[in-house]
Amino acid sequence: MAFLIRSKKIDLFQLARDLNESPDPPISKIVLRDLVISSKYYKEEEAKELVEVITAERLETEQQQKLEQQEQLSIEKLRLEIELSRNANQSATQNNGQTSSVKSLDEIVKMVRLLTVKVPNKSDVWDYFFSSLEKAFASENVSDELKPKVLLCMLGDKVSNLLVNLGEEELKDYESLKQVVLKEYEPSPPKNMFRNKNMFFSQFASRLTSMWLYYCKLRGARMILSQLIN
Repeated sequence: MAFLIRSKKIDLFQLARDLNESPDPPISKIVLRDLVISSKYYKEEEAKELVEVITAERLETEQQQKLEQQEQLSIEKLRLEIELSRNANQSATQNNGQTSSVKSLDEIVKMVRLLTVKVPNKSDVWDYFFSSLEKAFASENVSDELKPKVLLCMLGDKVSNLLVNLGEEELKDYESLKQVVLKEYEPSPPKNMFRNKNMFFSQFASRLTSMWLYYCKLRGARMILSQLIN
């Protein structure tokens, strides 16, 4: 029962509820531990495994919330910087008898970069990267013309060797660039079946969804996919 002593009160509280008990929030940790042990559903090994799952889920949720808060703060900071820069530029152009409200490519890249997961180092998360990137494109209303430029800015030298043999038209087409990267870093099917230990469950689910959509697209199964979704 040492695991109960080491566990946090919040995890023991959830464990008690999972054992069909109804602890009151003001309950002390000692009383809570006794409540768990006295439950008719309590079995030490099963309870130990259950509290490990509860703890892991709590830590994952806390980490996700922390990351979201940090990202939100960064986004708000950058929005403010961009707004200040835009106001300064507008003041300058107004003095010259001109006005402009069009975002520069640099501004768009900064915003999209903040809204997108980091450019991956492993082959099994590129599909999740593109899923995140396309959500950022939608959020920022990035035009089809600018999408390939933004993608190239984000990738930098990481995939420069893959782009050497592409023609000018392909370099201007977002889908062509995307397929080149996915093809180069496409993980083996068995590898896609398992979640990386550093990957959140939501990321894993998104990766599986993206891979399934990509598979259906390659096989021309859009109608089947539509029927499954509906």
